[in-house]
Amino acid sequence: NGVMRRENTTVRVRKKDNRFKGTIKRHLASGYSTEESFNVDTLPLVIVVDNIPVWIKGSLDTERTVFTMCEGIQIMFDLNQYLDVIDCEIEIEFREDLQKQAEWLMSGIKALLKNNTNNAAWCKSERFFRALENKGGDSYA
Repeated sequence: NGVMRRENTTVRVRKKDNRFKGTIKRHLASGYSTEESFNVDTLPLVIVVDNIPVWIKGSLDTERTVFTMCEGIQIMFDLNQYLDVIDCEIEIEFREDLQKQAEWLMSGIKALLKNNTNNAAWCKSERFFRALENKGGDSYA
């Protein structure tokens, strides 16, 4: 029924160091997002969020390089692989009190990349679901 996608919500389970961690990521209109974590013992086929069953649609591997700009601001360079697609992404994580500095940093990065970006407005999960649709798969959670 596409409820989670329409609400710009992604449910993911990450595996790191042989442990699973679940996250509900809500993408906000401002371009920011909020995350809520939960413990996962084994990889589930279905996760229920807000009384809505969400099925696993595929996997995504990310190779991340992190640069700490200063205490409270980090830039992440991600190389993502999913559904025969390889893409790159730049993400900035920052403490709330450093938002203006992070926005200044992002505006500089955007200026450097101007006219050299593809699908810049789509978050990682949206790019994944569009690729799934292009392969003829069910994209809805």
